[in-house]
Amino acid sequence: MKTNTSIIALILFIAFLGIVFLLDLPAYNKVVFLGDKIAQEKATLVGRQELLAKVEQLKGVYDDYESQLKKVYYILPKNQEIPNLIVQLEALASENGLILEQVDFIKEESKQRSDPEQPQSSSVGYKNINVALKLVGEYPAFTSFLEALEHNVRIADVNSIELSLEKGSETSGFSYDVKLKVYYQ
Repeated sequence: MKTNTSIIALILFIAFLGIVFLLDLPAYNKVVFLGDKIAQEKATLVGRQELLAKVEQLKGVYDDYESQLKKVYYILPKNQEIPNLIVQLEALASENGLILEQVDFIKEESKQRSDPEQPQSSSVGYKNINVALKLVGEYPAFTSFLEALEHNVRIADVNSIELSLEKGSETSGFSYDVKLKVYYQ
């Protein structure tokens, strides 16, 4: 009986090893594989969380500069914004004691502006509108208008000024034909 018990014990031990190698070892390998995959996914999650934190930080910086960006768009708007320009010119004229009698707009085709330090391929394009104004008023009011136009938020260049004496009007004064170049993107 001792031999039978030894043989049965040996058979049971071999069966146990067979079960371990056939059933438990693949399950163990699967657990190890899944553990590695979980570690990789955690690393990916940490990377994405760091990226999200950077995006949130950049959004905060953008929000801080948003008011400054709005000012830039006032200076050089993306479109012609003719109604806004007319309101600005009328306000400048009336604040300085002039009457804005006429405004004419002539669109000019795009030109290229480039930095002399940079090659031509990296030039920045802009467009402009030629504006013809007819103003009536006293000369000191006109000089104040030009100064206000110089400090106006919208970029404009004065191309020419024609001065003539207003005859037959109720108030004495001059008539000014001013040609401007106003810029946009």
